[in-house]
Amino acid sequence: MKRTTAVLYSAFLLSTVLAATPSPAAAVTLQDTQWGPFEIETGLDLTLAAGAGDTDAINDGLLADLDAFLDAEAITDTGLRWGARFRLRAQRDHGRSGFADSVGDCTDAAADCPVAGTILQRSLATGRYVSAPRPDEPGRTAVESAHLFVRGGWGEFRAGLTPGAAAMEAIPAVTAMRSLALDAGALDPGGHAAIRTVNDASGFGPRIAVQSQRIVGLRLSASFAAETRGCGVDVCVRGRQAVSVTGTPVTALAGNRLDNAAEIAVSFDHTFSRDTRIEAAVSLLTADPSDPAAPNGYTAVQAGMRVERGDWLFGASALDAESYSALSAGLARDFGPWRIAVEAGLSDDSRIHESQRAFQIGVSRLVGDHGLIGAALRREETGFALPGGPGQRQAGGRDDVSLLFETGLRY
Repeated sequence: MKRTTAVLYSAFLLSTVLAATPSPAAAVTLQDTQWGPFEIETGLDLTLAAGAGDTDAINDGLLADLDAFLDAEAITDTGLRWGARFRLRAQRDHGRSGFADSVGDCTDAAADCPVAGTILQRSLATGRYVSAPRPDEPGRTAVESAHLFVRGGWGEFRAGLTPGAAAMEAIPAVTAMRSLALDAGALDPGGHAAIRTVNDASGFGPRIAVQSQRIVGLRLSASFAAETRGCGVDVCVRGRQAVSVTGTPVTALAGNRLDNAAEIAVSFDHTFSRDTRIEAAVSLLTADPSDPAAPNGYTAVQAGMRVERGDWLFGASALDAESYSALSAGLARDFGPWRIAVEAGLSDDSRIHESQRAFQIGVSRLVGDHGLIGAALRREETGFALPGGPGQRQAGGRDDVSLLFETGLRY
C-alpha cells in the first residue's frame, strides 16, 4: 500500500530530531562507574525510522529500535577478568517476529507447498512461512544477553544467554544506514525484506561459548546450546503454534527451535598498512530441529569479508543454510561526516518458494558526537507462492520501490 503523505511526515520527523540532537558540548554521555570491585560500563543506541512509497501500512508512522547494555567487570589479583554482561532490546517494527514473516499463500496446493499433513512448515534459517497470519505484535522487548564471563590471556569463556559463535564473529555489513541495512536490517519500514546472511538461526538462548585471543589476526570461537529458545527483536526461535487457515486442514505452524546447536567460527582482522584493513570470517552451525515436521538435521555455512582502505569500504557476505541461500555486497565512501553507500543482495528459499533481488543506495551524516541522520532509496523484486488449481501452485511477484529515513543517537 502506498503512503504518499509519509514523505512529508518523515522529512518533518528528521528535521525535528536533528534540531533536538545535542551538540557535543551539551551532550550527556553515559559514564563508566565503580561499584565495589566492579567497573560498570553502560551504553544506549536509539534509532527511529520511517518509509514512503511501496510500503505496507501495518504500522503507520514511526518505527523504533532501542539497544541498551550494561557490563560489570572485576579484576583479580592475578589479572583474571570476570563479570557479567546484559543487553536489553526493544523495538517497534511492522509486525514480524524477529525476521520471520508470512510470505505468500499456497496451502491449497499441498503437493508442492511446505505442508506436512496439517502442519505448515517454516524456514529454519529465517523463521519465515507461508499462509499463516502475520502475528499482531508491533512492539517487542527482550533480554538478548545475560551471561557470566571469565577472560584471561587464553581468551574468554561465557555461560548464560549469549549469541552463538557464528554471531560473535560475524562481520557487519557495509552500509550507510544504522538500522536500515539491506542485509538483515533491524527495522523494515517497507515490510518486504527477505535478505539475511547472518548465521544466527540458533538465536540467543542459554549456551556455553569460548573465544580465543586474536593471534596474528586470527581468532577462534565455539559454542553449544542443548536447546534454543527465546523470541528476540531480530531473531525469533519458537515452538509449534496453533493457527487456522480458512478453507484448509491446517491446524498448526511448525516451530523453528533447534536442539544440540553446535557452532564454530574463525575470523581474521589485520591492518596491513596505515590505511588498509582486511576482515574475514567463516562459520558453521549444525543442529537438530526439534519439531517433528521439520527436516532432519540443519547445517548452515556463512562466509563474509570487509576491506577498508582510506575512505573506501567494501564488504560481501554469503549464507547457505538448508533450503535458504543469500548473498549481499556493499560499497561505501566517506566524505568527512558523510557516507554514501550502494548495497545489493539476493536470496532464495526453496521451502517456502520465496526469492528476492534488492538494491539500495543510501546517504548518512554524523551529527555531533552522538547523532546520525540518513536516507535511502530501495528497490525489491520479490517472488512468492500463490494458490492455483487443485494440486498446483502459481508464482506471484511484486516490484517495490521505497524511500527510507532514519535518525539515531548513540551513547
